[in-house]
Parts: sequence; structure tokens; C-alpha cells
Amino acid sequence: MKTKNNTPGTSTPELIVAIDRLELAQQLNSPQSFYRYWFEQLTAPENRDITSIEVFNKVNNLYQDIFKVDGGRFKSYKDFQNTMAQFRKEPV
Repeated sequence: MKTKNNTPGTSTPELIVAIDRLELAQQLNSPQSFYRYWFEQLTAPENRDITSIEVFNKVNNLYQDIFKVDGGRFKSYKDFQNTMAQFRKEPV
């Protein structure tokens, strides 16, 4: 079976899910990009009623799901804050 994009054996919904996961993996692959994604999520309409820690937990759990890493990228919100503070101190 070929889909619109001519990829044999891959249905369109499966391909869309795979592409979405790949894009998320690219957005979360480094501490800096994880921070950017977290910061974007803070202002997302679906997250306006939750705290920054809760948004962090959602993003960290997403990282855990995508990369199959126990505990996510960071052990805790404090670990996340400490890592980001180190990046802010480094000269460019």
C-alpha cells in the first residue's frame, strides 16, 4: 500500500505520529532546546492555569516518553533550574 507521500507500508496517521515524535525529539534533544520548549509551553493556552513546575513535569515526562529515559532529562525542577543557571553563566 502506498500513501499520498508514496511511502510503502506506512499509513498516513502513523506517519504523522512518527513525524510529530521526531519533531518533539529534535525540540527536546539538548538542555537548551528543552528549556526553549518548556518556556514556549509556559505561555501555551492549555497550560495557563498550571504552575511552571507542573509545566516542567509535563515536558520532562514527554522527554521520558520520547527518549525512553527513566525520570526524564532532569531529576527534578531544582536540577533543571541549576542546569539552566550554569548555561546562563557561560560566556558565548
